[in-house]
Amino acid sequence: MKIFANTHRPRIQPGARIGKHLAVLLLLCCAAASAAEEVVVPPGDVAALREAIFQANAGTERYLVSVTGTFEFGEGQSLPPIFGDVALIRFNNEAVFRPADDAGPDQLIRVERGGRLVLQGLDIEGFSLSSVPPHEGPLIENRGELLLEGLHFADLRGFATTGGICCDFDTAPVIGNHGRLEIKRTTFLDVDIALDDSGVQSAVLANHAGSAALREVLTATEDVFGSLQIANRGGIVRIINSTLAARGAALLTEDGAITELVNTIIPSLPGELEATDTEGSLACTGPVVSLGHNLVADTSCQLDGPEDIQGVPTGTLPLRLENRSGRLVPVIGLAGASPAVDSADPAFCGDLDVLGTPRDKDGNNDGSRLCDRGAVELVQRRLTDGGINGLYFVPGQDGHYVTVLDTPSNVLVIWNTFDRDGNQAWVYGVGELANGRSVVAEAYTNEGGVMTEMGPTGIDRAIPWGTLILELESCTQGRLLFDSHRPEFGSGEFQFQRLASTRQLGCRD
Repeated sequence: MKIFANTHRPRIQPGARIGKHLAVLLLLCCAAASAAEEVVVPPGDVAALREAIFQANAGTERYLVSVTGTFEFGEGQSLPPIFGDVALIRFNNEAVFRPADDAGPDQLIRVERGGRLVLQGLDIEGFSLSSVPPHEGPLIENRGELLLEGLHFADLRGFATTGGICCDFDTAPVIGNHGRLEIKRTTFLDVDIALDDSGVQSAVLANHAGSAALREVLTATEDVFGSLQIANRGGIVRIINSTLAARGAALLTEDGAITELVNTIIPSLPGELEATDTEGSLACTGPVVSLGHNLVADTSCQLDGPEDIQGVPTGTLPLRLENRSGRLVPVIGLAGASPAVDSADPAFCGDLDVLGTPRDKDGNNDGSRLCDRGAVELVQRRLTDGGINGLYFVPGQDGHYVTVLDTPSNVLVIWNTFDRDGNQAWVYGVGELANGRSVVAEAYTNEGGVMTEMGPTGIDRAIPWGTLILELESCTQGRLLFDSHRPEFGSGEFQFQRLASTRQLGCRD
């Protein structure tokens, strides 16, 4: 047992903590392999971490490298190429990899042919992928076997030379795969490497010739230009119970490659560019093989699997903070009325979602414990029937109101508001109530009418407006999310409070 002394904690006795890590390694390594050695790296000690990998490459046994603290990598200071059998696993509260003074390496990790690497529980943040030659390639490149589990990637950037966002499609994704890759319960937040100066999109993952399996993976981009999420240039990619959200394309599949999709959501979030408004914002480019139970906001994927839903509002909530293994991280969740709730194919459902929440939560309270589509399982709360009825307003912005009327067959939502030019508008939508608290409604406005002595007349058409998502958090407050196709309204969300209730209808949280 080789151990690097850690002055901040007692030395670990031979055999300590190996058991809890061994199951992870077995995912990539045969059960008959020799016993693992464990190395405990002092907090944030990059030199000791590099030495541990050198030792792993020189040996024939499996190495468990336990890391904690913040590791800052200087310019050109990457980890040694992985030729051996290595697991970098977080212990204690956190383990963060980030560049030192914004001058980290272009490529942080490279797994060579014959090498095996497990990364578990790490935060990888703040790296820039340079377009300036010589340029080393993806932040993580795999030509062997690679498992990423419970990772959180954040604030990764392409590096511009003449303005705009820039990176080469072939060499500068976050992850470039030529071998065998598995990604589980991992989030990619604010990853912005979308467009180079020639307009070519890069990607979060570029699969070149190998095989990749993604399960419980969530991608989300907030900036004006978002990354292409998955680029399959060759080989096979299977995406299971994941949520791929960005202001760019989600999936690109080139000729000869195979991309399989099951239990996955590709949403159109408030603030995201609409497919009809800009090139490159379609959910899918190239063919997708559907294994069923997917939910996509547009029809570009041309899904034909069992229980696929496409071209409808996904009921997906924008970024919010959730507890993930003791840490607060932004994720994309589900409204209670989303068609993703309790509708996934159980044959592909895992035990936990991307946050570590058990999958079978019976989110729609119908007595059947099924998992949800997408990366995040809905943790359901319920109001008493009728409790959603009433009039709501925004404190500090009194002047626009939300009215909700629940009927035995559907729910009417009316938003008295203004457009960006200050013109009054009534936006209305009809949807179905879920758990007494949530509605996803396709919304409309009326045009063509004039006022007469008998009241408004001549209204000759209802104009599609976009989507309204109403989500009550309690009997007294909630939020409204709006996503309009019309630029005079745009997209966004706001919190509201109850102004008036309907008589005879109480409410109980």
